[in-house]
Amino acid sequence: MKIILQNDEDLYKIGIYKITNLVNNKFYIGSTKDSFLMRFKNHKKQLKSNRHLNSHLQSAYNKYGDDGLKNHKPGRRS
Repeated sequence: MKIILQNDEDLYKIGIYKITNLVNNKFYIGSTKDSFLMRFKNHKKQLKSNRHLNSHLQSAYNKYGDDGLKNHKPGRRS
């Protein structure tokens, strides 16, 4: 899973983010009260253990793997 942010400082901020499937451009929108870094790590841990609560995101991860998804903050170019 690739994390695309404007700068490294964004990793420690909170807010809304987007995970995009690079194969079919479907996406998941989420938000975090923790830092983006912590939330992305949590997503990755759940996806790797096949226990993510979002079955569509889990299915995409199972099918396309880590390189098939990217994380970024909406409204920013990546």
